[in-house]
Amino acid sequence: ELYFADPVEFNGNEMSRQALMRLANNVFSPYADLQANIEDQIADGDTVVTRVIFEGSRLDDVNDTPPSGTRVRFLAIAIDRFKGDKVVEMWHTIEDLDVP
Repeated sequence: ELYFADPVEFNGNEMSRQALMRLANNVFSPYADLQANIEDQIADGDTVVTRVIFEGSRLDDVNDTPPSGTRVRFLAIAIDRFKGDKVVEMWHTIEDLDVP
Protein backbone atom coordinates (compact mmCIF):
# COMPACT_ATOMS: atom_id res chain seq x y z
CA GLU A 1 0.00 0.00 0.00
CA LEU A 2 2.88 2.37 0.74
CA TYR A 3 4.21 2.02 -2.80
CA PHE A 4 1.11 3.32 -4.59
CA ALA A 5 0.14 6.91 -5.25
CA ASP A 6 -3.36 7.93 -4.20
CA PRO A 7 -5.05 7.98 -6.61
CA VAL A 8 -3.31 5.58 -8.99
CA GLU A 9 -4.19 4.86 -12.63
CA PHE A 10 -4.99 1.15 -13.04
CA ASN A 11 -5.57 -0.18 -16.58
CA GLY A 12 -6.68 3.26 -17.71
CA ASN A 13 -8.98 3.99 -14.76
CA GLU A 14 -8.21 6.26 -11.83
CA MET A 15 -8.60 4.39 -8.54
CA SER A 16 -8.02 5.25 -4.92
CA ARG A 17 -5.35 3.25 -3.16
CA GLN A 18 -8.08 1.70 -0.99
CA ALA A 19 -10.11 0.62 -4.08
CA LEU A 20 -6.96 -0.91 -5.59
CA MET A 21 -6.34 -2.92 -2.41
CA ARG A 22 -9.97 -4.16 -2.45
CA LEU A 23 -9.61 -5.21 -6.09
CA ALA A 24 -6.40 -7.13 -5.36
CA ASN A 25 -8.06 -8.81 -2.38
CA ASN A 26 -11.07 -9.85 -4.50
CA VAL A 27 -8.82 -11.33 -7.20
CA PHE A 28 -6.40 -13.18 -4.96
CA SER A 29 -8.27 -14.04 -1.73
CA PRO A 30 -10.05 -17.19 -3.05
CA TYR A 31 -6.65 -18.88 -3.41
CA ALA A 32 -5.19 -20.35 -0.22
CA ASP A 33 -1.42 -20.62 0.05
CA LEU A 34 -1.01 -18.32 -2.96
CA GLN A 35 2.60 -17.90 -4.00
CA ALA A 36 3.97 -15.37 -6.47
CA ASN A 37 7.09 -16.37 -8.37
CA ILE A 38 8.72 -13.50 -10.26
CA GLU A 39 10.00 -14.98 -13.52
CA ASP A 40 11.30 -11.77 -15.13
CA GLN A 41 11.59 -8.12 -14.15
CA ILE A 42 12.95 -5.36 -16.34
CA ALA A 43 13.33 -1.69 -15.42
CA ASP A 44 13.81 1.15 -17.90
CA GLY A 45 13.70 4.72 -16.63
CA ASP A 46 10.52 5.17 -14.60
CA THR A 47 8.90 1.91 -15.83
CA VAL A 48 9.16 -1.62 -14.45
CA VAL A 49 7.77 -4.68 -16.27
CA THR A 50 7.25 -7.85 -14.24
CA ARG A 51 6.18 -11.35 -15.31
CA VAL A 52 4.81 -13.37 -12.39
CA ILE A 53 3.43 -16.90 -12.10
CA PHE A 54 0.92 -17.29 -9.27
CA GLU A 55 0.09 -20.72 -7.82
CA GLY A 56 -2.37 -21.69 -5.11
CA SER A 57 -5.37 -23.78 -4.14
CA ARG A 58 -8.87 -22.43 -4.79
CA LEU A 59 -10.75 -22.74 -1.52
CA ASP A 60 -13.44 -20.08 -2.04
CA ASP A 61 -16.08 -19.18 -4.65
CA VAL A 62 -14.85 -17.61 -7.88
CA ASN A 63 -17.46 -16.09 -10.22
CA ASP A 64 -20.25 -18.14 -8.58
CA THR A 65 -18.26 -21.36 -9.03
CA PRO A 66 -17.99 -23.33 -5.80
CA PRO A 67 -14.55 -24.00 -4.32
CA SER A 68 -12.76 -27.00 -5.78
CA GLY A 69 -9.60 -27.21 -3.68
CA THR A 70 -7.63 -27.79 -6.88
CA ARG A 71 -4.27 -26.19 -7.59
CA VAL A 72 -4.31 -23.34 -10.07
CA ARG A 73 -1.59 -21.45 -11.95
CA PHE A 74 -1.94 -18.13 -13.69
CA LEU A 75 0.41 -15.68 -15.34
CA ALA A 76 0.40 -11.96 -14.65
CA ILE A 77 2.19 -9.26 -16.60
CA ALA A 78 2.53 -5.95 -14.78
CA ILE A 79 3.74 -2.71 -16.31
CA ASP A 80 4.17 -0.11 -13.58
CA ARG A 81 5.27 3.51 -13.95
CA PHE A 82 6.83 5.28 -10.99
CA LYS A 83 7.03 8.92 -10.02
CA GLY A 84 9.63 9.13 -7.28
CA ASP A 85 9.04 6.16 -4.99
CA LYS A 86 5.31 5.73 -5.80
CA VAL A 87 3.56 3.73 -8.52
CA VAL A 88 1.36 6.21 -10.41
CA GLU A 89 0.27 4.10 -13.38
CA MET A 90 -0.35 0.35 -13.65
CA TRP A 91 -1.23 -1.88 -16.60
CA HIS A 92 -1.81 -5.48 -15.46
CA THR A 93 -3.12 -8.59 -17.21
CA ILE A 94 -3.79 -12.09 -15.86
CA GLU A 95 -3.98 -15.24 -17.99
CA ASP A 96 -5.09 -18.65 -16.78
CA LEU A 97 -2.44 -21.31 -17.18
CA ASP A 98 -3.92 -24.29 -15.31
CA VAL A 99 -7.36 -23.36 -14.04
CA PRO A 100 -9.78 -26.30 -14.13
